[in-house]
Amino acid sequence: MASEDIGALYTTKIPGYEDAADIQAALRLFYYGSTTYDETNTDPAQLPNPSLARHLQDLRDDVTTLEAQGTGSDYLDVSPASFPTGKPDGFVWVDATSTGNGAPIYAQAVYTNEAPTTGLVDGIIWVDKNASPRRAYIYNAGTSTWDIIDDIQSIVDASGDILYGTANDTVGKLSIGTTGQVLTVAGGLPTWSTPATPPSGGMTLIGTTTLTGVTNTISIPTGYNNIQLVLRDIQGNTSTYLRVAAKPASGSPQHHWIQMRTGFSSVDSNSESWATIMQFDSSSDQSVIIDLYDYNNSVCDKVMSWNAAYALSGGAIRRAATGTAHVETTSPITQFVLTLESGGGMNGTALLYGVK
Repeated sequence: MASEDIGALYTTKIPGYEDAADIQAALRLFYYGSTTYDETNTDPAQLPNPSLARHLQDLRDDVTTLEAQGTGSDYLDVSPASFPTGKPDGFVWVDATSTGNGAPIYAQAVYTNEAPTTGLVDGIIWVDKNASPRRAYIYNAGTSTWDIIDDIQSIVDASGDILYGTANDTVGKLSIGTTGQVLTVAGGLPTWSTPATPPSGGMTLIGTTTLTGVTNTISIPTGYNNIQLVLRDIQGNTSTYLRVAAKPASGSPQHHWIQMRTGFSSVDSNSESWATIMQFDSSSDQSVIIDLYDYNNSVCDKVMSWNAAYALSGGAIRRAATGTAHVETTSPITQFVLTLESGGGMNGTALLYGVK
């Protein structure tokens, strides 16, 4: 008897359409997939494939595998109560010896400006709508209080507190340091420390003076190695010269000075109680830088030098001047005195710097 496949999902066999009808042979072919199958066979592996019997055997094998795994759930009376052992992932166990704890609690979340006062049960979540940033609370029926849920703000006690991680999912707090301290790391955690004294050589702005009138006195503090005086945007009478004296606490030492200027072939020099720095112009802004070296020593005379950039005739003539003065005193210098040679007035800004 010829046979033909039937079915696309679970294929089996049927007799050929050209063969004479034989119900017994047709059923054997349909069920076992063969008209010659040995019906006394007890080995499932010998079932023909495809056949209806083989499909049923495959289904049975799958069920057996699931039963062996034990995946699913069970209602067990374990005495004494303990977790079942040897169960696979996902197994659900309901303890038959357990009892309920009364009426169910239906937790909810409330988003309001004020804490709820009615319908309070364990587990109600309240988000304070009025707080910024928002805060979440959970109601504790045992204490009749609203407990803050992991509130990071409660860790902060004062202005300037810093939060940092001490470990995984763990927050620590560092209180504010004192003025001048810097944030550093010690033992793997942030900490405040007082910085070391900066090395010498830095320049510090000591003070700023607005220049006015004929004479301006600029005090020089102790505590530095050298002093620099910057005269910025200064103006004066066209026919006058700027004089600068470096003076100790008492007396007016001689300044033995020498100066060179662009536009002049000769060198200016003199010995007087000041040094002549440059000529003023009332319609142009001038700048001067004056350096006083080792001004605080009480052993030897002092050295003062300067560089000036100035203009004359309303800016039509541009000139530069440079000079040096031997200040004849072993006393520490305590002030600069700026004076105009023939009166009038000056204006501009004086910036005093200290160099360590």
